[in-house]
Amino acid sequence: AWIRDISLSQVNGSTISGASCYEAGDYTMPHTDRAAGRDGDHEKRRIAYILHMTKEWSPRFGGDLVFMSPTYHIHPTFNTITLFPVSRASWHFVSPVASITPANVKRLAFSGWWTSTNIREANSIEDGDNDNQRHSEFALTVDGNDGAIIEYPASYEDTRGLWVSALD
Repeated sequence: AWIRDISLSQVNGSTISGASCYEAGDYTMPHTDRAAGRDGDHEKRRIAYILHMTKEWSPRFGGDLVFMSPTYHIHPTFNTITLFPVSRASWHFVSPVASITPANVKRLAFSGWWTSTNIREANSIEDGDNDNQRHSEFALTVDGNDGAIIEYPASYEDTRGLWVSALD
């Protein structure tokens, strides 16, 4: 019920999950996680989640989750989860993992989607005028130690930015 309430979306379908492991040089291209959601489909991705799992990660290693509009970075800080709606407005990517990253350190994450079986409702929400607003108001990162919501400035504080620190 909590996910439904904060996302303004029915999430009564499957929960899909997987794991990722990024090493130096790895990254993803910009994407939205959005699938077409045709009427014949049984489910549609509604809410994405990423649980960051690397204890030894430093912001200098890159591998940030980068949202494109508005542009902001989320460092893959250990034991935090990022939640965001899957929509036309949720363009994001993982920035390159820096070559200075030690070979024994990997950017590990457990991620996936909560889905809805109501394809028409999901498409209607995405096609509505509030899709960009829904994305900008809902995306958040939660600290796994105390449950606190980590605001964007705090998630990037004191790191001097990916591009500067990765070149040091």
